[in-house]
Amino acid sequence: MDHVYEGMELSYKDGYVPSIKENTVFLVIPFVADTPVENNQLTVTVEAPLRFAQRQDASSIERNASHLDDAVETTSDSPFEKAEYEEEVSLQTYQFEPDGISESVDAYLFQVEFKLANDYQSGQYPVTAKAIAYSASGVKSEMICRMTVTLESDSRQQTESETEPVSESESETESESESETETESESETDADSSYDDASSGTTYYSSGSSYSSDSGNSTVKHQPHILLEECSLSGVQLPAGEQMDFTARFQNTSDDQTVYSLKITVNTADENVALSSTSYYYDQVAPQEVVTLENTIAASAAATQKVTTLSYAFVYETSDGTSLSDSEELFFDISQETQVSIEDFNLSDYVYSLETVTATLEIRNTGRGPVYNVQVSLEADGLIATNTVYAGNMEAGTSSDEMIKIYVSNLNDKDESSQAEDSDIASAETAYSSTTGLLTLTWEDAYGTVYTETQEFTTTIAAPQVVELSVEAEEESTSNQWWAVTIVILILFFLILIAVLVRKLTRKRRQMEDLLATMETLS
Repeated sequence: MDHVYEGMELSYKDGYVPSIKENTVFLVIPFVADTPVENNQLTVTVEAPLRFAQRQDASSIERNASHLDDAVETTSDSPFEKAEYEEEVSLQTYQFEPDGISESVDAYLFQVEFKLANDYQSGQYPVTAKAIAYSASGVKSEMICRMTVTLESDSRQQTESETEPVSESESETESESESETETESESETDADSSYDDASSGTTYYSSGSSYSSDSGNSTVKHQPHILLEECSLSGVQLPAGEQMDFTARFQNTSDDQTVYSLKITVNTADENVALSSTSYYYDQVAPQEVVTLENTIAASAAATQKVTTLSYAFVYETSDGTSLSDSEELFFDISQETQVSIEDFNLSDYVYSLETVTATLEIRNTGRGPVYNVQVSLEADGLIATNTVYAGNMEAGTSSDEMIKIYVSNLNDKDESSQAEDSDIASAETAYSSTTGLLTLTWEDAYGTVYTETQEFTTTIAAPQVVELSVEAEEESTSNQWWAVTIVILILFFLILIAVLVRKLTRKRRQMEDLLATMETLS
């Protein structure tokens, strides 16, 4: 609002209007955001719809100013060669030096040119720019900026008219006609133009001004604008089921024009949100004067968690009786209290040391809004969780069944810092006993606030289950002894048999020797 960017002669605060040169309309809109935008890019779409009905009376203008689409004629008589433009605008850093002080601004500077048709007609033509952005978490935001370009007679037609010879009376008639046309044009009310400021979540509207393309020179009549200066509700979270007092400050930004019969109407876009006051009236507001509106807003318990809008509409008059209208929008959050709980934690009453056991549990989102990064951790003396339960994001009213694995140690198995340096293994009486632990549930709401809830549990750690492997002694079998005796007898039998055979063989050998000796003697 405060800076003059490339292609601008005035800031929006000082009454910026698009420039017209050589049958081309130059439009500049600087968008800013107070939170990171995905890929640092906005998508800006510009439409130049059909022209307004010409020469509307004041009552018609007042009736249609807040309903832009209803004020458009169903005719194809558009002054622009092309009516739709779309562009990706990237974030850039711009340097300014107001009052000699260097200032840096990060902005999405959108610039577009509209070529005028050769046969365009004078009149009021609305131009609508819509910027679409996504946050890092994928939340979509839209900002709409509306302006009205008022075109007077074509400069070429005026040039041709000036070259034709005319009589003195005709010249006077034409001069009077031009004077009447200029007066009538100045008294007409242009449609709302607007500027979206994402940093405050507010759409700034400014009434249109008159432009003339005559010989490249511009005649501008500035109208007084009512702008939202500050609102204590902007960017605030309104908890569902509660009410909040807030104030809004509006300023007549004109330096020299007083506005009269100012009526301000306020409403919300959510049927579950109510206001204590919906209209205000001021007889007059002096140049640069600020008016403060006090109000109370309440959201029902059933209100949906979301970003919603608060709209202000202004209807007022200038000193010459011209009726004008402006409007403002600001954004605020309706928040729902998050409620998440652990149900049905199932861990045995007795667990045995040196074992790994599995426990089950259920996580429930019992609130009206979504929750994010839901997880459960376990802490207890003698129990070591081998995993952290991570349930992720959970919508309202949903549940998630989870498991957690636990290694069972003993009550003496603690951190080294809690043990004496010369401690030995404690006795079984202190190592195995009842232990109390904590389940810690954590989650985040849509705004990144972290919540924690704990739940106690108790179990008993028992000594390890020891399984003894024993082998029974084999009984001596009488059958085994019988076989042994039999074998011994057989061995003795074979030894005796061998001895008898050896003896017989020895005897026969001797008999043969005696026989041979006798035969030798006889021979």
